[in-house]
Amino acid sequence: MTDEPVTPATTPPQPVRWRLALLVWLVAFVTALVVFIVGGQELGRLNVVLRALVVTGILVAVIQYVGLPLIFRFCRSVLFPREAARGGTTEETRRLA
Repeated sequence: MTDEPVTPATTPPQPVRWRLALLVWLVAFVTALVVFIVGGQELGRLNVVLRALVVTGILVAVIQYVGLPLIFRFCRSVLFPREAARGGTTEETRRLA
């Protein structure tokens, strides 16, 4: 890690916040829908605390390790419109994907 000051030229591009929030919600919704379709009956047999523990554990793991990497890889032009308008990506956006 370097000790160079953070300037506009070295600041990594930030995704458009509302678009990122919308895409994360979409991934969470689809993941929750799949969890309840696949394991709905089995989850219904658990008490509410254990059910919440299982569902949130699955949601967090899938969103963190599958959903977010896919969002950054496939929706880069939506999340970083300034970079897409310039016709390329910076090293930082490539690293995020």
